[in-house]
Amino acid sequence: EDTSVLCYVKDAQGNVISSTIYTNTNTWYNLWNNANYHYFELDIKNTPTTPGEYTVYLLFNGEIAATKTFTITE
Repeated sequence: EDTSVLCYVKDAQGNVISSTIYTNTNTWYNLWNNANYHYFELDIKNTPTTPGEYTVYLLFNGEIAATKTFTITE
């Protein structure tokens, strides 16, 4: 069964930064089977460079699995 993956970054005002949107669909096994079964690795494209606070969201099949807030400084 396929699993959909969605990842994106929001700024401090809650706006999705469209250049950070990542999507993928694959079987659960193939998402994790890269010779390292301990984690799923994302390569976030176009990470924000403007100083501020941001939150990255990771969803599997439309359900939020994880969030992490981070800060970009000058």
